[in-house]
Amino acid sequence: MVFAGIIWGPAVQFHEEINDIFSKYSQPLFSFGLDLQEYYDDFVYDIYNEEDTPKWKINKKVEHMQNAKDRRVKVVFFDIDTSKMHYHERKKYSVYSNVEHMKEEVRETYKDQIDDYFFDIIFHLTDNQKELDYTAQVLNTYLQKIAQRDGTDNQVYESLVDFYRTRDIPKLPGRVEDLTTGTSREVR
Repeated sequence: MVFAGIIWGPAVQFHEEINDIFSKYSQPLFSFGLDLQEYYDDFVYDIYNEEDTPKWKINKKVEHMQNAKDRRVKVVFFDIDTSKMHYHERKKYSVYSNVEHMKEEVRETYKDQIDDYFFDIIFHLTDNQKELDYTAQVLNTYLQKIAQRDGTDNQVYESLVDFYRTRDIPKLPGRVEDLTTGTSREVR
C-alpha cells in the first residue's frame, strides 16, 4: 500500500541517513524536496487539518519548528507491507505495524539531535488511504503555490501527477498549469 511521508525542516538535514531507516520498512517510490519558506507554517497546519490531532499540539509543533532555520521539507512516497496490524493505545484504533515501527524508529533515532525537540517535528507519515488522499491534495496546492511564487514550471507537480496516476491515488487535479507561460493541459 502507498503511504506519504514528510521529513520536517528540523530533520531535513538528516534525510540521507533517514532513507536508510526507510529502506528497512518500505520501498521508497518517489521523493522530492519542497522549499516552503513563507508557506511553511500554513503547510504544517494544512497537513494536520484532517487528523484528530488537537489544535494545541499542532500549535506546539509549529512553534518548535519555527526555531529550525530550514524551511524545507522532504516528501517521500512509500510502498509499505500492510500484512501486520496492531492496536495503538494512544490513537485508539488498529494501525499498520511497519508504518508505526518506521515512524517510531525515525523519531527515536533523531529526537536527541534536534534543537528544541517536540514530539513529531521530525517525520510525518500517513496512516491510511484517507490521509494519503488528503495529503496528496495539500501537496498539489503547495506545489502550485511554490511554482507561482518562484516563477518556475511545474515539473515536480507534473511528475507527482504522473506518479498519482500510476498508483491510482484519487482526487487528482483536473489540469496541470505552467504558471510561467499561462498554458495548461488536462490531466486524465
